[in-house]
Amino acid sequence: MCTGGYPLQFSSSSVVQDHKCFLLSVPEQTYFRAEYESPDTSDILQSVLTIYSQTSEQDSKRMKEEIMNRQGSVPYTATTAGSHWICISVISTKGAEPVGAKMRITLRLEMGNSQQEYQNLAKKSHMDDLQLEILKLKDRVMGILRNVDYDQDKLLQFDQAVGSTSTNIMYISIVQITFLAMVSIFQARYLKNFFYKKKLV
Repeated sequence: MCTGGYPLQFSSSSVVQDHKCFLLSVPEQTYFRAEYESPDTSDILQSVLTIYSQTSEQDSKRMKEEIMNRQGSVPYTATTAGSHWICISVISTKGAEPVGAKMRITLRLEMGNSQQEYQNLAKKSHMDDLQLEILKLKDRVMGILRNVDYDQDKLLQFDQAVGSTSTNIMYISIVQITFLAMVSIFQARYLKNFFYKKKLV
């Protein structure tokens, strides 16, 4: 299981015979990419990546499905907060999986835009280096804040379920304020170093 930390990256390199799933818990409006390598993909043996959103303890809804190439990336933005399953299945274009067939698959989940996506956006919007760095930093901070709020909501729900006192809620607020202050300091130092590096000051 993977939580909604930002940034998040994990790799799974294994031999898939039937299907394999990974659980990802993220806030609403979280953008992530399922990057993969599937060197055994052929005209006969293929793999499918499917993303499910868990709607209840018993049910889940299929949100996206894509046949994988030898290498690629499947982007997705979570429309609801909570658990999402990323599943890989092996299929055959001949209708039945060949006896003893196995596929090597490497899967990596990345949160946020890739460097190439940022470069394309900068080119399309005519951004200079400074504007692009500020956008990256803004996206990073917004991702952190989304996850802080998401983790706080989950903790509050847990506290309410076990009947905890308001003292715990106060501690949560203190931790959040402290975290925001640390993020602000980091942002200021990051921009200061960037200005010096670019000889803007």
